[in-house]
Amino acid sequence: MNLRDKTSQTAVTLILNASPDSALLNNRARILNDAGYYTSSARTPEEAVHYAATMNCDLALICYSFASNERKMLSDRLRRLSPGTTIVCLEPGLDENTGVLVSRVQEALARLSA
Repeated sequence: MNLRDKTSQTAVTLILNASPDSALLNNRARILNDAGYYTSSARTPEEAVHYAATMNCDLALICYSFASNERKMLSDRLRRLSPGTTIVCLEPGLDENTGVLVSRVQEALARLSA
């Protein structure tokens, strides 16, 4: 199923979770899934771009564990490819408190509907 086709899916919030660090990626996916979000995880910028092209992501989380130039390139490509996707670049320390991560995601999604 192509998730860009909104007529064939139920109302879910899809978050693209991008990080080259498997532990961070898996931890964030678990936290976000537990909070009621559907996540798609990408370990490389190319994988993230592929998912953005085939899915209608509401939000893209770009991890600080990507090199600075990779974060910038990925953010720029996602903005061009999927202008309706909100992009959040994460900072170190965010993973230490699950409530802060979920709160940051909720704030970004609230700006979408405002």
